[in-house]
Amino acid sequence: MGPRGSGLLAAQIAIALVLAVMLARVESGTRKFQEAQLGIRPVASTQALEVLTAAQPVHETGESTPRPAANAENDEPEDPLDSEEWDDVASLSLDRQRVYADLLFQSLLAGTREGDDVGYHLEECDPGVVLDAVRRWWPKITDPVDARELLEALLYNESVPQAAELFDLAMEHPDANMRAFALDELFSRFLVDLPDDVETYRAWRERTRGLPAAELARQGIEDIVARLRVLDPASPEAVALRDRLGNASVEDQGTLKEAGYARLLEDWLAAGGDAASRALGLTRLLDDDEDWARRHILPALSEPSLRGHVLYALANNGCRWALPEIERCLRDPDSSTVHAAASAVASLASRKEAAALLIAALEAAPSAEAARAIELGGLARFTPLPYHGVHDAVWWREWWRQNADTMDGGEKLK
Repeated sequence: MGPRGSGLLAAQIAIALVLAVMLARVESGTRKFQEAQLGIRPVASTQALEVLTAAQPVHETGESTPRPAANAENDEPEDPLDSEEWDDVASLSLDRQRVYADLLFQSLLAGTREGDDVGYHLEECDPGVVLDAVRRWWPKITDPVDARELLEALLYNESVPQAAELFDLAMEHPDANMRAFALDELFSRFLVDLPDDVETYRAWRERTRGLPAAELARQGIEDIVARLRVLDPASPEAVALRDRLGNASVEDQGTLKEAGYARLLEDWLAAGGDAASRALGLTRLLDDDEDWARRHILPALSEPSLRGHVLYALANNGCRWALPEIERCLRDPDSSTVHAAASAVASLASRKEAAALLIAALEAAPSAEAARAIELGGLARFTPLPYHGVHDAVWWREWWRQNADTMDGGEKLK
């Protein structure tokens, strides 16, 4: 008989040997299964690629637009625009640019890219490619936010010279906000004021198709001037039209004059009263005409009720030559006029010059209201100090002495 426990040990050894054999067989089977899988993968991938390629849209040129591939790690589609091919789109052929544009619009419809981003990237393409892509894809962009962002980016980036055709697309959009935005842009660019009515817009386009931008602006302002001449100045339509003009930005002041805009303002100024004050608010569009400002704006300073309007008009028109006249208004008994004069000084003079004029005016201020107007309207505009209410001329002069060197004394405040 062997030692106690030897039978138990032999049994444990036998069991361990059996388990080792079984584990080896499992590992061998797993390895063979994996090898079999690896052997068929290339075939499966090739078949999938053939199916995917067959489903891709094809351009007339024969170029196909690739679809996003799946990411093996998270099953999310990869962005095909990440390819190095698109690093310099402007250098590509027109056919490849068309593919790039289609990829941009596909990403917009898939929700992976926003309208303004698409418009921004389209700027890299040939204008003809952009316009063609916008025409083809526009009907599919049902989200009005995406559509507006795209239109806004294209107009601001001037990616498409044929801006009128972009307005055509926008005015056919069912969303009222989109059409309102397009009409605002139309007014901003060409001073063409149209109602939100598709048929009216189409009729305007038929009359003006092919005209250059300058001619569109001339016709637009002629129409506005004619309407303002017959409208009651206090009517809601006239007020709305004046407000739009006040916010407009026109580079060609010559076009405005030819269309009768300057003559309209001259008539209003000559009429005095409320008509003159309205005219002064609209002189900004003639801001490069010093001779006109001398003959028609400056004389209105003699009318106390218009003085504040005149001072703001001189400032808005960049009339630095009027500073001597403006300085005299800093001593006006009316505090609102003093405020306007201080604001004009701060806008037109250099900081060093403005500080000297305004601090001197503060010393001579006839009242607390006038002093407050000088600080609020002028000093607080070109210094980092908010209005405090207790700083007198002595305090300001000392503050300027200590801080003038830290400010650009020759820079005009814009």
